[in-house]
Amino acid sequence: MMHPVELAAEMHERLVTIHPFIDGNGRTARLVMNLILLRNGYPITILDSENDKRLAYYDSLELAQTGKDSNKIQFKLFIANNVKHWLFVYLNLLAPNGNPDVQHKGYYFFKRIETLIQP
Repeated sequence: MMHPVELAAEMHERLVTIHPFIDGNGRTARLVMNLILLRNGYPITILDSENDKRLAYYDSLELAQTGKDSNKIQFKLFIANNVKHWLFVYLNLLAPNGNPDVQHKGYYFFKRIETLIQP
């Protein structure tokens, strides 16, 4: 069984690759990705539109679209890092005073998904 974050990344990549609609393929892929994440207890993940992050997104997605499983790892890690980032954002909203427990909450998640994605 695939980890929910890996599944979300995989479905995002597949939808963008097959390009089933005339318009809105990226938006639909991001919505499906977030639906999978939400249904599995993860936060909504926003893919940042800053130039450097946007380029990293497109580069890792393009590499994943070559079809080789080994090339998909970079995209899955990109998505996992985004999920981790937004997990910390939401945790810090719940404990804005820098509660030390909050800083370690996402560590287990990231280490777990990282081991699942590695070949």
